[in-house]
Amino acid sequence: MALDVKDTSIVTNMYREKTHTQMIMGDTAPAAIFYNGQQFSGATSQNNRSIVNDPFINAELDKIRQTTLTDVHQAMRMYRELSKYVIEQAYVINAVTGSYHTLWWPWIKNYSGELNVGYDDGIWSAFIWVDQDLKKSMGH
Repeated sequence: MALDVKDTSIVTNMYREKTHTQMIMGDTAPAAIFYNGQQFSGATSQNNRSIVNDPFINAELDKIRQTTLTDVHQAMRMYRELSKYVIEQAYVINAVTGSYHTLWWPWIKNYSGELNVGYDDGIWSAFIWVDQDLKKSMGH
């Protein structure tokens, strides 16, 4: 195996233009937008690094997207079933990651330890609030 290390701008352009001919490493879209299926949706998404264009997946994602509009929990179940098929195809080699822990103060509300909440991670603090009474009662 030979590693061909490239500058970030070159790699980003390779993702967008789909000019890589062999394995390419990178992260993908957040799981929170499951209905989008960006990791394996047609050949249009920058996050579709394996350039998957599977007619079965495309059809199932269309159904999932439509169902999301009226029943997000049913759409999640449908996506879970589709995931079994996708995993069997082995389009990607998933990276192994270690466990991690996220700690936060009990007076931080509307937060459950997420590392990010979407594309713009810098705005996560707009979705939390501080319970000032609880904070004061705990001596802070």
